[in-house]
Amino acid sequence: MNRTGRLVARGAQIWLSAGLIACALLRMADSVAAEDALAMDDDVVAADREFAALARETGLRNAFDRYLADDSVLFRPLPVSGREWLSSHEPASGRLEWAPAAARVSCDGSLGVTTGSWAYTPPDSKLAETGQYLTAWRRSEGGAWRIVLDQAAALDPAAVAAGDPAVHAACDGRAAKPRQLESAEKKVNSALRSPGVLALNAAPGSIQAVTTGTITGTAGGDLAVTHGEIVDRKARGDGNGEPAVRAVYVRVWQRTGSRWGLLLDVVTPVTQ
Repeated sequence: MNRTGRLVARGAQIWLSAGLIACALLRMADSVAAEDALAMDDDVVAADREFAALARETGLRNAFDRYLADDSVLFRPLPVSGREWLSSHEPASGRLEWAPAAARVSCDGSLGVTTGSWAYTPPDSKLAETGQYLTAWRRSEGGAWRIVLDQAAALDPAAVAAGDPAVHAACDGRAAKPRQLESAEKKVNSALRSPGVLALNAAPGSIQAVTTGTITGTAGGDLAVTHGEIVDRKARGDGNGEPAVRAVYVRVWQRTGSRWGLLLDVVTPVTQ
């Protein structure tokens, strides 16, 4: 459930790197000012909770109008412009509730990620659909958090576990180099060439992961979010001659020095 419409893709899988869970709830050895770091996490969690409260009180459209960034990306199930989608689609008419369970904020406070659970009850049913979501937030020039990416899937709630709040490393003053993040992204994509990795029904050698977007904070920040599609080059989708999209992914990255490490990789199959 992508918070404004019914969930299109089911059976999502979460791939965690080195045992990291729930948007990298990781205690880092070289940490500074733990209280300041936790305050930044609390800040973006508060924004997520205010977003949910506004949706309950005034409706999803009004909430999204307030919190969506102009360049935001939503998944329906493929990545689309959030503003364009909202202008041409009616939000869900049932009851949608969600709550953040974990958060991660860049060392400079320019980019944040929240994750948690959602529950959607259709207007003609008493049974709720449930799942997990991941939302990326960017701090505006005025200091307010705005949504730049929103992805959700029908996952077992136990699949995303909450842990102790993360303690951040200090910004080391180095500027992030895009090519280093691109290199790390390509390395992960190269490991997805076999359909067996994701249990996809595709011919050997036909799977290719393609990055479609990258979200970062300031140049000195240590957090980034990438998203993309896993396509089947030997299959065609909708008869348009383009490779069929088998799945979409959202990844959260953490930078230490010049090295980017993968914290969270959410892969959601797409039904054509």
